[in-house]
Amino acid sequence: MNKALSRALVLFAVTMIVVPGCAFLSGAGNGGDDEDVLSVFAIDDFHGQLTPGELDGRKVGGAAWIAGYLETLRKVNPGGVIAVDTGDAFTGPLVSSHTEGAVIIDFYNMLGFDAMAIGNHEFDYGPVGPLNRVMDGKGDPRGALKERAKQAKFPLLAANIFDATTGKRFAPEGMAPYTIIERKGVKIALIGLITSDLPKITMPYNLKGLMYKHNSEVLAELLPEVRKKGATVVILLAHLGGRFDHEAGEFVGEIADLARSLDPSEVDLIIGGHTEGAISGEINDIPVVKPEGYGHSFARVDLTVNKKNGRVVRSKTVVHPVTRFWHDGNYMGLKVKPDENVTKSLAHYFKAVDKLKAVEIGEATAPIKKEGTYNSPLGNLVTDAMRLFDDSIEVAVFNSGGIRADLPAGKLTFGTLFDALPFDNTLCIARLSGDQLRQMLEHALTGDFGNLEISGIKVTVDPAQPVGSRVIEIIGPKGKPVKEGDYLEVAVNDFLLAGGDGYNMIPRSTAVETGADIRELIVKLIDLRGKKISPDTTPRYEVTHNAS
Repeated sequence: MNKALSRALVLFAVTMIVVPGCAFLSGAGNGGDDEDVLSVFAIDDFHGQLTPGELDGRKVGGAAWIAGYLETLRKVNPGGVIAVDTGDAFTGPLVSSHTEGAVIIDFYNMLGFDAMAIGNHEFDYGPVGPLNRVMDGKGDPRGALKERAKQAKFPLLAANIFDATTGKRFAPEGMAPYTIIERKGVKIALIGLITSDLPKITMPYNLKGLMYKHNSEVLAELLPEVRKKGATVVILLAHLGGRFDHEAGEFVGEIADLARSLDPSEVDLIIGGHTEGAISGEINDIPVVKPEGYGHSFARVDLTVNKKNGRVVRSKTVVHPVTRFWHDGNYMGLKVKPDENVTKSLAHYFKAVDKLKAVEIGEATAPIKKEGTYNSPLGNLVTDAMRLFDDSIEVAVFNSGGIRADLPAGKLTFGTLFDALPFDNTLCIARLSGDQLRQMLEHALTGDFGNLEISGIKVTVDPAQPVGSRVIEIIGPKGKPVKEGDYLEVAVNDFLLAGGDGYNMIPRSTAVETGADIRELIVKLIDLRGKKISPDTTPRYEVTHNAS
């Protein structure tokens, strides 16, 4: 195929969101006399989104509709559907986090999922109970995750996480590196992989005692192993991210690197996750898909298999554009009906948190947004609230990745605050030199993990400068430039103090862990402002491109 034409087709696939009922999707399950079709249904980065959302002014997603689309596909291809998730399923709205993901596992059990790869956020809850990490040496740092694995009627998959002491794979009850399932007489291996970012972006306390091995290393061992066990089809459930680089005309990122490292004859499909955006295409002659996250859509791939040898007929593989869970939609020529029984079965989880969600904490005169590369009104609110804890705190910083949604205009409730800050971050106080503070800001400006939200300082940056030289000036709380040898009392959250996102420059040995809940400090700030707040758009970063 002409290379330019091939790229154009990939561009079409990666950017198109299919309209349910489109003729492009016809023909699933209709293999020839010597062939069968297996339809793979995949979601990723669900983040607890059991209730419907809205896109382009239309209702999308929600537990009942997701179940409805899956059931429709099963009607079209009876006995031939494989349903999977590629991780980051739990952390999200209060109903999910309050149950430490139990409601999501129940939902997937109802849907009859075949497997789920674990993502980095599956480690968020730490031990069972309200604390997000072990305190005073009591508890299991993976206790909540292990409970979810026991609860699931399908395996949670992670092939490349190992016990650092024994060298054995991390595989407690209900977890495994892979599973082999059967559809239409065909044995399919599903192998779970997690991003190499895991040690950098996960609460380090909850990974204590574990180590990560590279995907290529574990696949070199496991691909021959699953073949020996009779698997004729191999699918990788990879919590790895990527995107299509339109300038270069090719896929980039961890998922692309993985695909290019493999022998195309050994892997029939890779399903990604971890990053935003959808992918539907081919990399190194291997089909690669990734749906949108947050319960907005699913990816579907139809694999035609030869009945005699069970192998995929690669020329007949159909990679469908990502399909959104539109309400009142048609799919495959059938009207999709939401499964309200699913909603009813999960209702008790919602009832348990309804009162907590409804607690009023104040009012916003306008939406307080998390948006903005450098100056985020919601980031300003969070860090200002952190400085309220103690008069000694001169500066506060918070990782922007810990803020997940805007605060809406109008009535504010604990539920809306939880949606914005779903992680149970607590406040810590560290004494930092001016040089250490600069190192933190420079680390944020690399662009790998998102910016730092700040309070108490004003920072001039030049993003055009080389990495490590982008902070031009830091003006301190007294209006004077912060010098390398100056010392400041800085409030950080427990994630940053533990070295999350690679912030290893914070001195832990002298830091104070207060245990104060940052959400509660925000409530206190709203109270002090008469329970009515407005967006603070005062610039805390000044961006210049003219610095010498």
